[in-house]
Amino acid sequence: MQAAGRRIHDRDGGKKSIHDRLGGKVSFHDRDARAPARERLGERIHSSTSSLIQTLRARAGDRCFKCFARDHRIAQCRDPPRCLLCSKSGHKARFCLAASGAGSVEWRPAVKASTARSSSEMELIPGDSEHRPAWVTVCVARTGAIREAEWDVQLHSLVGVQLDARMRLSCEQVHREVMQQLRILGYALDVVLLKSATFLLCFGQPAQRNVVLGRRSLAVGGTRLHLMPWTRQFGAKATSKLKYRVRVCIEGVPAHAVDIDTISKLFSAETVIDRIDTEKKREEEWACIYVWITTKDPDSIAIEGTLRLEEPVEFSEEEHNEFFMRLGDADMDLPEVRPGVATLLDYEVMLHIDEVWDFTTPPSSPSWKSYDSDISGIPADSLASGCS
Repeated sequence: MQAAGRRIHDRDGGKKSIHDRLGGKVSFHDRDARAPARERLGERIHSSTSSLIQTLRARAGDRCFKCFARDHRIAQCRDPPRCLLCSKSGHKARFCLAASGAGSVEWRPAVKASTARSSSEMELIPGDSEHRPAWVTVCVARTGAIREAEWDVQLHSLVGVQLDARMRLSCEQVHREVMQQLRILGYALDVVLLKSATFLLCFGQPAQRNVVLGRRSLAVGGTRLHLMPWTRQFGAKATSKLKYRVRVCIEGVPAHAVDIDTISKLFSAETVIDRIDTEKKREEEWACIYVWITTKDPDSIAIEGTLRLEEPVEFSEEEHNEFFMRLGDADMDLPEVRPGVATLLDYEVMLHIDEVWDFTTPPSSPSWKSYDSDISGIPADSLASGCS
C-alpha cells in the first residue's frame, strides 16, 4: 500500500494528499455537486502497453488482431503474427528489432502516405488483403485439356464425405487407413481435401475405384466416409449464361501472337473466346484478325487497347557461362526463368464489332428472332423477307 501511495504522490509532484486531489470528504447529499473525477484527477497517463493497444485497435479495426487479414478473426487465425510496427510477419511488436523505441510508441491519428513515410511503409504493403479485390469472376472455355482432365477424374476418383463432421481427419490419416482396409499400395491412392470433412479419393485404376464404390462407405478415424461418384457439378453453386455471340475484328496484333490465349487478354473476364475466324468475307478483312466470342455484355468490349508481350529472358555473359559450366552441355537451351524485372513490348490495337447475335428473348418477341437485329450486323429487312 505504501508503494502504491508513493506512485500516486510522485505522479502529482508529491505535494498533494489524496484528500486534496479528490476534494476532501463530502456528505452523501453533496456528492452530485462535485466536479467529475477526470477534472479533479487530470488526464489519465497511458503506459507504453496501452499505447500499443490503441495503435492495434486503430490499425486492425474489423480485421484479425494477429495477422490483420479481413477474412477471419483471431480465433480462427492459422497465420504467423504480423508486427504492428514494421508490418512484417513472424514476430510481434514487443519483439520488433527493426523499429527503434518500440516500447514507447504512442498512438496518433492516421496521416496520408504522401506526408509520412513511416505511415506509408506500414500501410501500403504489396499484396495486403486490404488493397486486393474482394471478389473476382472469370469465364473459362471448355478446352480439350479440361475435357480430358474431367474424364480422367471421373474414371479414377470418388468423393468421400464424413458422416460425423465433428471429427478432425487429415489427408494422411485417410490415406493410411483406406490403404490398410483395401490392402493396396500407397502409390495407388491419392487423397485431396476438397473442403471441410470432404475428401477426393483418386485411385490408380478405374477397376479399384468401381470396387470401392460398391462398398458405399469406409471406416476412418472413428467415423465413416460416405462414398459417391465425382461429377463436374460437384462444388458448383449455380449456373450462369452468356447470351451474346460477337464477331470482333482486331487490328494491330503482331503475327507471332495470333492465338486464342493471347487474344483473350483483350476482353473482359466474363468472355469466352470461341475460335479464330479464318474465313474472310471482304478484301479489307485480310489485314485484321477476326474472332468469335461469347460474352455477357457486348458493351464491355473496348474500342482501343494495348497488348503487352513479354520479351525473351536475357542472361548476362557471366550467367550464360555459369549455366553451361554446371550442365556441361553447350547444345542445351537456356532455361526460361526470369531473373528479375519482366520487360514487355507494347502494341497498340483497335477492336471493331462486326456482328452481334443476341440470344436474350424479350417477352413479346418470338424466340427465333434476334433482338434489335438492325444493330447486330444482320439486316433488319432480311428477317421480314424471310417470313414473307
